Order: sequence, then C-alpha cells, then structure tokens
Amino acid sequence: DITMGDIYSVFPFGDSLVKANVSGQAIADYLELASRKREKTASIGPKAIGENGGFAHGAGLHYTIDTSIPSPARIDSSGMFLSIEGERRVKEITIEENGEFVPIDLTKSYSICSTDYVLLGNGDGATQFDGAEILPLAPSSDVDALARYLVSNEKDIAARYGSLDGRITIL
Repeated sequence: DITMGDIYSVFPFGDSLVKANVSGQAIADYLELASRKREKTASIGPKAIGENGGFAHGAGLHYTIDTSIPSPARIDSSGMFLSIEGERRVKEITIEENGEFVPIDLTKSYSICSTDYVLLGNGDGATQFDGAEILPLAPSSDVDALARYLVSNEKDIAARYGSLDGRITIL
C-alpha cells in the first residue's frame, strides 16, 4: 500500500511538471552531470558514498555508467554545469521510440517531462536545458502526477515495478 504521505516523503518539494523539447546532446550531457558522483557501490547515511540527490532516474531510457572512468562533467564554483571534458562515463544511452529502445541521436530533438526545478531552474546544476522549447502541459505537481499514475495503474504496479528492470546499469 502506498499512501499520499509516502509520496510526499519521496517528493517533498511539490515541484511542478514541465514538458520541453531538448536535444539528444542535452540529455546525454545531463546524464553525465547527474551521474558524476555515482560509484560502483553506494552507501546511505551522513557520509554516503556515491550518492547524489540529483541522480537521474529517467523513464523511457536506458543507460550504463562506467564508474572506472572519472566524471568528465565540469561545473563552476556554484555547481552549475559547464561542459564535458574527457571520456564519457555514461554510455549505451537508448531511448524508447514506438515501444522499442533505440540508440540516442545527439542531433535529434526529444520531448521530455521533468520538474520546473530541473528544466527551468537549473536544479542540481542542470544548465543543459537553458533555452529549451517549453511545450504546453496541463498544470500538475510531481506528487499529483505520481498519485494519478498509481491509481490508474494500481493492478499493474507490483508486476511492473516489483523487481529491477535494468534501466540503469552501473559498472
């Protein structure tokens, strides 16, 4: 059983959802930024290893993080993304198109949905989406969207999410 209290504990900020058209390059760069602190093994607690609140848990895409490669994401003194310098640690990015996962096309435009914190506010340093085309979307918070999804898919939740689905592979 999942309660609204559970949802608010996972999404405590009540961010608004935003839809935008962004390039495959922006997505790839964002994944590098979001994965920059990820280690092969993570821990929890005050001195957690390999954890980052800005880690990307994207639906509709799969990717691999090669933790043997140092993060190539460069950030400024305020933690804002500047560039990628060096070998990428995020590899094998595939995006779902028409029910199939295909390699990302860095030159193609993709429609994504995220929070206003990330897409409009440079949250967690995400400057990759500056200037993105914002698309119409009915007003909704992340909490409301998740609650609606859970209610409308109530019978399928355990079957769909009861085990790991392999969206993110960490080497």
